Amino acid sequence: SQKAQLEHGAQIYNELCSQCHGNNGMGTPAGNGRLLAPPLAGSVRMQSHPEYAIRVVLHGMEGAIEGKTYAGGM
Repeated sequence: SQKAQLEHGAQIYNELCSQCHGNNGMGTPAGNGRLLAPPLAGSVRMQSHPEYAIRVVLHGMEGAIEGKTYAGGM
């Protein structure tokens, strides 16, 4: 059942998230050295606080993250 959950999660990520966060979770270039969205791979916030990702997906987020701004919005 865990394998099925991982496969389903990968499908959702590929359909909805990868356009901005990148296929590898490192972000998608937006030009001028900026990314559309912050990298998820290696993110301390994502690794330390699982509920953080859930809140951002449900409620969105605005403003800088660790002093950086991004071209896209969540």
